[in-house]
Amino acid sequence: MDAPVASLKLVEVAPSGTRTPIHVEIGCPRPDRRGSWACAIRVAGLDSKPRDIYGEDSLQALCLGLRFVRTHLEGVLERGNRLVVADDGSAFPLEAYFEELSNGITRKKQSGRYAAKLLFQFRVMVEGSPDVRRTCEERIITFSATHGQAALREAKRRGRAAQHRYKNNQGNPVHFEFVGVLELLRLDPACEADEVWYELKERVRPMERRASIIPPENQLSVIRNHD
Repeated sequence: MDAPVASLKLVEVAPSGTRTPIHVEIGCPRPDRRGSWACAIRVAGLDSKPRDIYGEDSLQALCLGLRFVRTHLEGVLERGNRLVVADDGSAFPLEAYFEELSNGITRKKQSGRYAAKLLFQFRVMVEGSPDVRRTCEERIITFSATHGQAALREAKRRGRAAQHRYKNNQGNPVHFEFVGVLELLRLDPACEADEVWYELKERVRPMERRASIIPPENQLSVIRNHD
C-alpha cells in the first residue's frame, strides 16, 4: 500500500490476557482499469493481507472499505475479547468511530432477513496466463432488505465489495473475483440469526462458464416467489 490516508493502532486483548497488535491502514481510493474504483485496506493482526475494496465510485469504495474495517473490529468484540488503544491501553470506543445514523436521521425499517449464496473464484496468473481449473468459494451471507429485488441488489454489491488481489507463495498474482449469485432466499421466520456457512470447491473455468453456472435471476427463489 502507498502512504495511507488514515491509520490506527489497537490491541486485541483476550480474557486469558493474550494480546494481539492490530494496525489499520486505509489507502486513497484510486481508479481501477475495469472502470470501478478501489480502496486499499489493511487490518494487520486480523486479516492476513491487504485488500482492495471496490466501489462504483471513489466515495463508495471508501465507504465500503470503512465497513470492511468495522466488520473486523466488531468480530473482536463478538469473540468476547476487548479492543484497547495501543498507545495508552484505554478502551477503544468503536461506536465513536462507526456511529449509527443520528441527528434525527433514522434508518428505513427493513422487513426481512435474506441469505445469498455467492460464487467467487481464485484466478491465478502464471507467466501472464490464467489457470483453467480454479479453486472457488461458495459463500453464504445474510442481511436485511425490504423486498426480494432489494436483496438481490445488496447481494451483488457485497459480492463486488469482497473482490481483492494478492500474490501467492510462488509470487503469482491471484485475483479473488465475484462470479455471481447462485441462490437467494428469505430466512425469516424459520431460521436462526446465526445460520451462515461457506464451502471451497474447484470448478473448470467458472468465469468463462458463468452463463451455465449462475441461474437466471428469475429462477432465484426469492424473485420467483415475489417475496
